[in-house]
Amino acid sequence: MYRNCSVITIQESCLNDLQDDCIVSLRDFKIYRQDRSNNNKRCGGGVATFVNINRCRSSFLCFKFSNDLIDCLTLRCRPKHLNKYKYVYVTNIYVTSDCTSSALTVFADKFTEFAVTAFSDSLLAVCGDFNSCDCSFLTSLGQQHVVDFPTRSDVHLDFVFINDVGIYATRKRAPLSSSDHCIIRVLPKGYGKHRKSTLLHQTKKVKYRNYSEKNIRNLKSMFHTTNWELFTDDSLENTTEVITCYLKFCFDIRCPTETIFVSFNPLASSKLKRLRRMKERMYKEKNSNDVR
Repeated sequence: MYRNCSVITIQESCLNDLQDDCIVSLRDFKIYRQDRSNNNKRCGGGVATFVNINRCRSSFLCFKFSNDLIDCLTLRCRPKHLNKYKYVYVTNIYVTSDCTSSALTVFADKFTEFAVTAFSDSLLAVCGDFNSCDCSFLTSLGQQHVVDFPTRSDVHLDFVFINDVGIYATRKRAPLSSSDHCIIRVLPKGYGKHRKSTLLHQTKKVKYRNYSEKNIRNLKSMFHTTNWELFTDDSLENTTEVITCYLKFCFDIRCPTETIFVSFNPLASSKLKRLRRMKERMYKEKNSNDVR
């Protein structure tokens, strides 16, 4: 379901230093975490960002912030296909509903100080759960929000800010698991049906040796009936070369190399796809109990 995502951001990850990355790891994704380091609550807070290593040449953490009210981390990424900008900065933010204006000001000052020096000639995407806080410090940095729909019931709590609004568009999707916030999917505006079909149905030609049980039995039988004394020679190099060629000959006959086409469809069974479509339909019909 997530195979074609370049970056995944999660707020309120509720992780701590006692929980290893392997607990929440995703195949082909590198995780970056900012756990709630000083939390008066028993659990809660924190953010996590997953970067697809197949779509990004490099990524590293360049800014982080955490207290009882705000969690934030910023990654600098270099996607494989990026023409207009040098880097992409992805910022993941979670602001609690009881965040004070003074705490927000402290964070905004630190983030602005970092942003004005780091974000030149780069694409910046800021996403997160802001819980109705004042986001004017982001708009002062040239950011514009691209989410025009409510994300929790009829309330606008989650936003995506981008410094180049002509590139991306957002879509509303059903919540993940039993979450009360919807998923915000950010797609390039050039992501048409043809491009989507190409990405979701890529195939690759792969060669492999057929090591089936039957082929292995035939190979063992071939070795068993071989008169190995015929390969003896006064020269060790000649003996090695002849035996190597013979072994390759045996493998080519008994365990031939075959060519297959591997499909890179998302890692989801037809049942999971059907359940996901059903969940999306119920979410659009506002059947909240059935969605969970």
